[in-house]
Amino acid sequence: MNNYNLKEVFTIAEEIEDNGAAFYNKAAEIFKDSEEIYKLLKLLEEEEKYHGDIFRRYKEMYAADSEYNDDLDETSRKYINSLASQYVFNKSNHKNELTESSSKADVFDFAIEREKDAILFYLGVKSTMKNQKDIDAVEVMIREEQRHLADLTTYRERYEYLLK
Repeated sequence: MNNYNLKEVFTIAEEIEDNGAAFYNKAAEIFKDSEEIYKLLKLLEEEEKYHGDIFRRYKEMYAADSEYNDDLDETSRKYINSLASQYVFNKSNHKNELTESSSKADVFDFAIEREKDAILFYLGVKSTMKNQKDIDAVEVMIREEQRHLADLTTYRERYEYLLK
C-alpha cells in the first residue's frame, strides 16, 4: 500500500489541476458555438493551469523535508489509496470524458463533483499527517479547492440561462 509524503501530494495536486485544464479545454472546443460559455471555459482552463503552477512552486518550497507517514492504520491507508486510485490515477475512468452529446450543464456538474472529490482526497491525506508544516501545506490546497468549488457554483448559477 502507498504512503504519501507532501511532495507526492503536491504531485497529485498538479495532476488534478492539469487534468482539469485539459477537461475545460475539451469542453470549450465542444461548446465553441456559445461565445460566453466558450470564454468562461477558457478562463477556467487558465485558472487550472495557474493552480497547477502554484502547486509546483509549493512542492519546491514545502516538500523538501516532508516525512513519509509510515504508521498509518489499515483503514486510513485503504481510504487514501481508494480516493487516489478512483480520483487521480484511474485513467480508465471515463466519467470525465466529454462527448458531443454532453450538455453545458454536464460540464459544470462534473467540474463541481471533481472539486468535491479533490477536497475529500486532501482532507483524507491531511487526517493521516503528523508534521504540522505538512498539514498546513495541505490546508492551503484544501482552501484552493474550496475556492474553486465556490467559483464553479457561482458560475453555474450565474450562467444558468446559458446552460439549457
